[in-house]
Amino acid sequence: MKYSLDLDEPLPDEVRRIASARLSAALALLRSQPEGLDTAVHGARRHIKQCRSLHRLVASALPGAGKAEDARLGRIGRRLSSMRDASALVEAANYLRHEARATEDRSRMERLATRLEQRRNAAEQTHEAVAERLGSVIGALDKALSVTRDLALPAARRKRAACLAHGWDRTG
Repeated sequence: MKYSLDLDEPLPDEVRRIASARLSAALALLRSQPEGLDTAVHGARRHIKQCRSLHRLVASALPGAGKAEDARLGRIGRRLSSMRDASALVEAANYLRHEARATEDRSRMERLATRLEQRRNAAEQTHEAVAERLGSVIGALDKALSVTRDLALPAARRKRAACLAHGWDRTG
């Protein structure tokens, strides 16, 4: 899931291409959920993180818009995080239960997994609540994709080189 900038192409086009592809992939996962909600949320979060890292790389050329988009993507990621974290804890507890050698440890992990499942289910409450949250995230991602297509970045070689060098120094 890595991306690469084609430096022979104009920087604005490349940033738009990569960011649009990542956001579109996140949207597709959340809409279709081919391997279930948890896997879709996990994959979407990864795409969003990559898009945020790209925005940070070119942030010096996007003083206001870059910060706003970074904040928007951060909020989206946090909303998805709360949906994923509970399931990740259950998965970890189940893994530990299966790996436990002693019967007493297995029993403890089983109780922990049961409590975590109950907590996750209580947090989700209803299918409608999850669907509502997911709908909100999808709407925010649609907006982010729309804004991404309108990003204004320097096209001149020197300016784009300076932008990337500055971004690399800050993030790399």
